[in-house]
Amino acid sequence: MAALSRTDPRGLGHALADHLKQRIAEGDLGAGERVPSETELCRDFAVSRTVVREAVAQLRAEGLVETFQGRGTYVTAVVSPGGQQGSGTPPLTGMPRHVMELRLALECEAAALAARRSTEVDRGVIDRAMADLRDALARREPAIAQDFAVHAAVARASGNPLVNDILRGLGPHAVLRHRAGLADPTVLAPGHADLLVHEHQQICDAIARRDPEASRAAMRTHLSRSLAALDAETEGPAGTGRPGILRGCPSAGPPG
Repeated sequence: MAALSRTDPRGLGHALADHLKQRIAEGDLGAGERVPSETELCRDFAVSRTVVREAVAQLRAEGLVETFQGRGTYVTAVVSPGGQQGSGTPPLTGMPRHVMELRLALECEAAALAARRSTEVDRGVIDRAMADLRDALARREPAIAQDFAVHAAVARASGNPLVNDILRGLGPHAVLRHRAGLADPTVLAPGHADLLVHEHQQICDAIARRDPEASRAAMRTHLSRSLAALDAETEGPAGTGRPGILRGCPSAGPPG
């Protein structure tokens, strides 16, 4: 049984993703090769299927693997030694608002570009990522990697490689729900999960309709609410010392 870091603050899903990226970087898993199956990874690392799915979703969001129904998951890109591709996340501690402001400036226009430029293949990738997010939230999982995968798919569909590279450089840490303490699935109330699904679906539907203005507006609505929720968390209820968002503030919902 292979060992994973059980103390990684990002969770076992990230630890497993890092391990697989290292194997890709070292050539143990080359481009075009099949990644071990979900069953094999669960057995080899003594982790749950939820952990494996989160790890694979992260690799897929970073453009390193692709999953084909009935065939498995295959390596589609290589990383430099040390597994640095997609992991060059800037230190977000102390500046989460700056991250959300960057995402607002970047992703709203990316959504509009995706509505204009996306191919049928691009929209299929977006649809699969959306289905993964919906399923993960229905299972009351944190769905951080799946959330990021939707945004990464939209960035790829924009047809602008710089947009894609910047978002991939931020990585799943750009989804700031876990910074609000919401990585615990028991904290993410069903109503908030429904809101996340609705907002992401609005973005995907507008792109599918090839409506740039609606796509831009849907992304702005989603990220602006996330920023408002982050501000609410930072300020918190007076005198409690606890972030307001953890108390299920219905007006803002969780950042995502």
